Amino acid sequence: MNRISLVLFVALGLAWPLLLAAGRQDETQQASKPGLFFVVRHAEKAAEGGRDPQLSAKGLARAAALARALSTVGLESVSATEYHRTQDTAAPTAKRAGLEVQSYGAAKTRTHAVALASAGGTHLVIGHSNTVPVILKSLGVTEEIALQEDEYDDLFCVVRDGAGQARLIRLHYGDDDQAEGQ
Repeated sequence: MNRISLVLFVALGLAWPLLLAAGRQDETQQASKPGLFFVVRHAEKAAEGGRDPQLSAKGLARAAALARALSTVGLESVSATEYHRTQDTAAPTAKRAGLEVQSYGAAKTRTHAVALASAGGTHLVIGHSNTVPVILKSLGVTEEIALQEDEYDDLFCVVRDGAGQARLIRLHYGDDDQAEGQ
């Protein structure tokens, strides 16, 4: 079992009591359904490409690492903004899960995240350095998160119970040394 799979297994084990407790609540009292949300910034982008660049070789390797890391979590949806870098980050994970990437407009980030939170379930959402904090807040995370321009390896796991309480687990994914060699 690779390191990220082990960490995800432990994280899910810690989150399971929250999900079970939420499932016992009366449906009419729930602000939202229990959910597990994985939120990442797009992988490394190519230097060229203007406002909508493709992924670099390192970014493609990181996108493949994300697909491997989330291969056993039972994703119900994979969503990304309409830009190449987010779509290309999402594609390997969606393919491995047998899903289509659902596009959402970057300007509708908050609305999209709130809708997912209300629906519950297990989802991957891919955004940008300036939208990942918005997604996390919309899912109920209270701590302030800021991403630097050179940060691409954060894997945010948000566990929501049926009352809308959120718990954040911040992990990292991808092997930077391996990605640099490709």
